[in-house]
Amino acid sequence: QAGSAEWLGSAVSLSGDTLIAGAHHHYTILPFDGLSYVYVRSGTTWSQQDVLSDPTPTSGGNFGWVVSLDGDQALIGQSNFSANVFVRTGTAWSLQAELLPGESADRFGTAVALDGERAVVGAHDDDDQGADAGAAFVFARDGTTWSLAGKLVAADAAAMDSFAQAVDLEGDTIVIGAP
Repeated sequence: QAGSAEWLGSAVSLSGDTLIAGAHHHYTILPFDGLSYVYVRSGTTWSQQDVLSDPTPTSGGNFGWVVSLDGDQALIGQSNFSANVFVRTGTAWSLQAELLPGESADRFGTAVALDGERAVVGAHDDDDQGADAGAAFVFARDGTTWSLAGKLVAADAAAMDSFAQAVDLEGDTIVIGAP
């Protein structure tokens, strides 16, 4: 069980009888490198199944800043680095892929969504359309390989839009928030 200083539950996602909760302020190896806790339900009882950590921890990496769960796969974002796909086999979780934007993308990983063979990762401070205009990166899975499938920007993009500060995905539909 995580301590209160870890911010356990600041990001949560539920799929069936599985819950994932981010604890991005956890101090494992480096300050605020973060963890994510996986819980499973049996009847009315919840128990911890696993603890997921950043495969390449960095100070301030904030692994678990955001989380998305879909069946036996989880997408865990960080506050400015990457997003990692984990898969469950039986009761064990393992890293399948680290998703990266393929270019410089400020705040990449601060919003994530996962549905089947697709993932969306937000980078709300991406500067390609203006300072901090933002962008969303779409990834597709083929077998166990994840590849960048595209980059989405607002048609009316302007500086400081923070496009992709929030993202969601269901089938062929992506919703992108820009406060």
